[in-house]
Amino acid sequence: MPIKAPKTFAGMIRYKMLEMNIRQIQLARILEVSETRMSELLACKRKVTLDLAKKLHTKLNIDASFILEVA
Repeated sequence: MPIKAPKTFAGMIRYKMLEMNIRQIQLARILEVSETRMSELLACKRKVTLDLAKKLHTKLNIDASFILEVA
């Protein structure tokens, strides 16, 4: 049974973490952000910057239109 596509920003990041088999700390390093910032993003306490949106698209292959719609 296939997994449903995430509909939230945090859900998509968690999905990519699961897909890549990485932890939050590792993802923060990949995206070149602090662990605190990564935690805030996953808790929806911080907005996505343009720079981070570009990194999410290039490094995690998250569709740019998805980022624009939900971020």
